[in-house]
Amino acid sequence: MDTNEVELSRSQIPAFPTREQLESTLSRHVQSLYASLLGQQPDDTTCQLLDTRLAFFLENAITQPERLLFESDRKELAQQVRSSLDEILQPRLQALIEAMVNVSVCDLLTSAQLETRRISIIAILAERPKTNNSPNQQID
Repeated sequence: MDTNEVELSRSQIPAFPTREQLESTLSRHVQSLYASLLGQQPDDTTCQLLDTRLAFFLENAITQPERLLFESDRKELAQQVRSSLDEILQPRLQALIEAMVNVSVCDLLTSAQLETRRISIIAILAERPKTNNSPNQQID
């Protein structure tokens, strides 16, 4: 996913989306990013906005080469491959998130469990993204 695609997608989001709209859009874009860059589309990607934090959970997001290494008792090499992929993906994920929420990302934390094929990503934001939530709805 390139910058033009992010800008086009961002332009389709209302100026102040609901929290659910923002979470859903971010989930789709993160899933698309993984599919386009790694050739592995996670089965399910969820996003949750928690004040100034975004938490992503990706199911079945580990690539076939990582799985092959892991299942062949080359666990350390599989972990090194995953770490390298995370380093490569991090600036792209950060740029995607910043473009979608119009807020700077202060820190991006990733964790992968090769055994369960799950990835979690936590983005720490400089401030709470602007959303159009009803008065009774809180972002915590």
